[in-house]
Amino acid sequence: MNPLYEYFIYFGIGALALIFILIQLTKSFLPKNNIRISRGLSGNSDKASHEDNQSTDEINEIRAPTQSEFNLEDPNEIKFLSLHLASKKDSTLKLNLLQTKVGAYGLEFTEGSFIKRGSEKLIKYFVFNGEEDERLGSGAFPENENINLISIVLPQNGQKKF
Repeated sequence: MNPLYEYFIYFGIGALALIFILIQLTKSFLPKNNIRISRGLSGNSDKASHEDNQSTDEINEIRAPTQSEFNLEDPNEIKFLSLHLASKKDSTLKLNLLQTKVGAYGLEFTEGSFIKRGSEKLIKYFVFNGEEDERLGSGAFPENENINLISIVLPQNGQKKF
């Protein structure tokens, strides 16, 4: 066989090996979109395996929160866009943590709710408690209770002058 053909064969084998190595390296270093389940949530977690064979009934109680009604004055004939954020099971929020997180973005806490003001002191949006509380009134955040529903209300600026 001609030595030139041998060099082509060796070059082809080397190129295939190099391509295989590069593919394996990119698979190991590129980010994967795998979903990671937190500890204690997987079906075969250590906690579940150490429990005795006791039958436990998990109940995911779904309750509809009573929504509060907001009496906001709007010069644009009550055109608002509202976004409601509900908390997950076992991950509720307290007011002091919410004040810390939301206060970092420049919202003012007045009369039990948060207000974001623009450069001209016009209100850009409101952040209210979405659940109605008989003691505090509509939209006010409770001091010591968990917050289960947050409502973000954006006034839609229409054609009318303020």
